[in-house]
Amino acid sequence: MSVRTTQIIAVVAVLLGIAGVAVGISAKSGNKSDEDISDSVRSELTAELGTSKKEAGTAQARTDRRLTELERELAALSGSTKSLREQLTNLRGRVNQLSSDLSGDVTRLDSRITELSNRVDRLENSRTGP
Repeated sequence: MSVRTTQIIAVVAVLLGIAGVAVGISAKSGNKSDEDISDSVRSELTAELGTSKKEAGTAQARTDRRLTELERELAALSGSTKSLREQLTNLRGRVNQLSSDLSGDVTRLDSRITELSNRVDRLENSRTGP
């Protein structure tokens, strides 16, 4: 049930209660013009319902405006999130590429160190040889 419907039902219930009290008091005091009382209550109800509808319409308009604002903010955040995801994907790709490059460089350096170590060993063996 919407806020507007709830407000209208509450106002109607209050006004019917007031009308009941007015009719009760009129009957107790012996007033014979029930039709006059009925017309008076009817006019009061009509006036109050008109005001309630106007207030409910104003509240609904405020709610609609706020909802529109929130939808705009959500759309902006959604666009930012998409952009951040793309940037993150690009960064992951770059990190993986750099990691692969670094791994290759380390392997080449390790091979070169092994080669140099073997050369040093051969040089030492040739000096201490026969």
